[in-house]
Amino acid sequence: MDAIDTDTELLTTDPVCGREMTVGRELLDSEYDGKVYPFCSEHCRMLFALHPEKYAMESTADTEGCVHPHSRFSQAR
Repeated sequence: MDAIDTDTELLTTDPVCGREMTVGRELLDSEYDGKVYPFCSEHCRMLFALHPEKYAMESTADTEGCVHPHSRFSQAR
């Protein structure tokens, strides 16, 4: 297995929770309105499927609605 060069890896963002992920890794995805959206988990993909118009616009990640462990809002404030 080759090492990943972290200086040049490309990142993509889950539109639901805002989590950054490495492009090229095994990601879940879904298509909406001709565009493919990446997801970090089945939970985020399901939320997107329920309300794609809410998440399809760039920079609309609803981190307060995302309660799985990696969400910054799932931690105590």
